[in-house]
Amino acid sequence: YALNGESILSFPPNQEKEQICDCFEKIREQNPLAGILLVLDNFSSDCKYMRKRAHQLGIDLVFLPVGSPHLNPIEPVWKSVKWE
Repeated sequence: YALNGESILSFPPNQEKEQICDCFEKIREQNPLAGILLVLDNFSSDCKYMRKRAHQLGIDLVFLPVGSPHLNPIEPVWKSVKWE
C-alpha cells in the first residue's frame, strides 16, 4: 500500500515467484523515479530469483522476522480480530 493512500496493487494470493516479480515490475512502472522500499511480513525471504529481480528494478526488500509484532503495528489488530 502506498504511503500517499493510493495503492496500486496487492500481491496475488498464489505467491509464485513469477507472479511476485510481475508485481515488482508493476510497482516500478507506477513509480519510475522514486526509490522503493518494500517491507514484507510472513514472506519467504529465501528466493534468490525474487531478490535478484527486485534489485534489478531498484527495489529494496526488507523482510520482517516471524514473531516480531513490535516491528509490524498491524499485528495487534489482527490478533484482536482473530480473537473476536
